[in-house]
Amino acid sequence: MRSSAGSIDVDFRRVDHAFQYEPLSSTLAFAAALPTKHSSASIYSHSAQSKMAPKKEKQQAPTVDEAESKVLAYMISQNRPYSATDVFQNLHGALSRPVVNRALAALETRGQLDAKTFGKQVIYVGKQTDGGLAQADAGAEERSEEDMAAEIEQLKAEDEALGKRAARLKTELAEVQKTPRTDDLVSRNAELDAQIDKASKRLDLLASAASGNAGAPLLSAAEVSKMRAELTKLLKEWARRRKMFMDVWSVIRENVPDSKELWV
Repeated sequence: MRSSAGSIDVDFRRVDHAFQYEPLSSTLAFAAALPTKHSSASIYSHSAQSKMAPKKEKQQAPTVDEAESKVLAYMISQNRPYSATDVFQNLHGALSRPVVNRALAALETRGQLDAKTFGKQVIYVGKQTDGGLAQADAGAEERSEEDMAAEIEQLKAEDEALGKRAARLKTELAEVQKTPRTDDLVSRNAELDAQIDKASKRLDLLASAASGNAGAPLLSAAEVSKMRAELTKLLKEWARRRKMFMDVWSVIRENVPDSKELWV
């Protein structure tokens, strides 16, 4: 509903809408600032502008050289193989994906990076030569060939000494592993004690018999019975083998008239 009073032409529905959503202080200031003649479009525009958030300033996109320098510095510092997706993610949005792709391709073309294709994916890595990773050591002190040769000889001597020590430690370890453990030694000690006790009793019986004490038997009844059973078994086996021999011998003598020829 629109209403006119004198020279003021106001859309009260829009004013009421502004009162509902604007803070009280802002609404009072807005009402006090109304001119003698204010159109409804101006009131709505003022309310809408008061609600709009400030626009963020767009960051200036890096140049091609800046992007390539950033990517190259990252690859050299990491010294690991990465795909374009890995580099883009590890830079956390500092460069867009197309910019990263173009920078990697350009660096590989100029020979500052090495690239290898695996299927549909290209893996990039800093060059492992003086032209690549040497940039990471640009601040390091340059050494002469004589210094490096001396260091190499020193490292060779250390390597040889460490090799000898490792061989000695392996030998010691093998000896230690051959030594029985404490638990094994305890059980083995118990077995040896039992054998010593048995041998001592046997020795006492033999000494008693040697001294003429007939009342001390050298063998127990169980041992005598076991030995007799073993003797019977051996006699039966001897008889069986003797019979086998005699049968074979009889066959041989039947086919050889003169038995003396068997021993020639």
